[in-house]
Parts: sequence; C-alpha cells; structure tokens
Amino acid sequence: MKRLISILTLGLAFFSFCVAQEGSEPCPLIEISSPETIQFGGKFKAFASFQNERQPSTSKFDWIVLKERESDNKLETSRLPNTGIVEVVTWDENKGGTITLIAGNIDSRCEQIATARVYVMPNVGTPLTLDEYGKLGWREEKGRLDTVLRGMQTYKNAELVAFFSFPKQMSRLVRRSRLEAILKHMTVTRNFNSSSITFVLEEDSYTLRIWFQPIPHGNRDWFECAGCVVIKGEDFRK
Repeated sequence: MKRLISILTLGLAFFSFCVAQEGSEPCPLIEISSPETIQFGGKFKAFASFQNERQPSTSKFDWIVLKERESDNKLETSRLPNTGIVEVVTWDENKGGTITLIAGNIDSRCEQIATARVYVMPNVGTPLTLDEYGKLGWREEKGRLDTVLRGMQTYKNAELVAFFSFPKQMSRLVRRSRLEAILKHMTVTRNFNSSSITFVLEEDSYTLRIWFQPIPHGNRDWFECAGCVVIKGEDFRK
C-alpha cells in the first residue's frame, strides 16, 4: 500500500492534479488500455485515450513507466512524452513484479492523469531453455556452449542445469567423455564456476538430446524426475 501511494504521489507530482476553471467544461477523463499480466522477458503495448473519444484515438499524452521487480528495493522510471501509444519491455530475469503506467494530459489548461498496473509473471513451472540441440560437431557445440554461458550472465542467482538424454546404443564411456568435454570447456576454458553447473541424466531415448536451463538456487524440485541421475559439476570427477 505504501508503494502504491508513493507511485501515485510521483504521478501527481509530475502531472499535478486535475484543475478545471470555474464555469468551464469538466476535464475529460483519460483511459488506459493495457494487458493485466505479461510474462517476464516479453513486451506489450499500452494505449491511452479520452473517455468517449472516437476511436482510433489521435490524442497524445505524457507517460511515466515505473518498473518494480520482486526482491529489488528500487524503481526503474522512464518518461515517454507526447504519444498515444507506448511499447514497454519487461526484464529478462525470471522474476515477477509490477509495471505501473501513468498517462497525463499534455494540455496544461486541463491537466488530468490515469494509471494502470500490469503484473509481470515469473515462469515457475517450465524454466527458460537457453539452448537445445542434438548431434553436433565439437566445434559447433563449443560455440553453442559459449552462447549458453553468455546467456547465464543475465541469471546471477541461478545455477546452470544441463539435461542429457542419450541414445540407447551410446556406451557409458562415450557418455562420460561427452560430459567431461562439456564440463572442461565451460569450467576450464571459459572459467565458469563448476559449483554452478548440474548435470541431469534422463532416461535413454532413440536420439541424443541436450538442453540447458537456468534454475534459481534452492529450486531443485523443478528438475527432479524418477529415474534421473543428478551430478553436481564439482563432484563429477570424484
């Protein structure tokens, strides 16, 4: 509630309160059209218009966009002047939060504001997949691994979980060599912390399948499965 009050106070301080001169027509109300929810990593458009205005609206407004992520003790503020439509991009981290939109009349003779709130939803059931591939040459696979590690720079509070589903005919020796090569490239060649890597070996299949997901620390139940073998990176060679 305190946060909402502070947001509204900020909006009022920027646009000021609606003041209509005595005897003049009342100020038209502003309406904002926006989604109620959006997934993290996405973007959306919001539209503003005067109430009862013929559509499509050609009116322009001054906007304030306030972004607040869960567990972050700060607001990200941006101003978008003189437009009827704004496009808002959420954040890339798998976190929930809110985005508050404030649209104000640019006509100083009849100032007015409207607010809307969009809830950003985290992806708690099926974590983001950074990459997925099957049979590759080693040179191409190293490039894909480098891309995965660059993607992990966005997820500072997550561990990298590498899932493997090997072909039934692949020997244990070949499987182990594949895991060792991937771990060595990531931790020795690219200096990624081995304590932040977990291998999950799923049931065999008919083809090779490897995929990588960033999963927040402490959420191991997201990838537990019957029959899986889970190996932490720092324990692999023990």
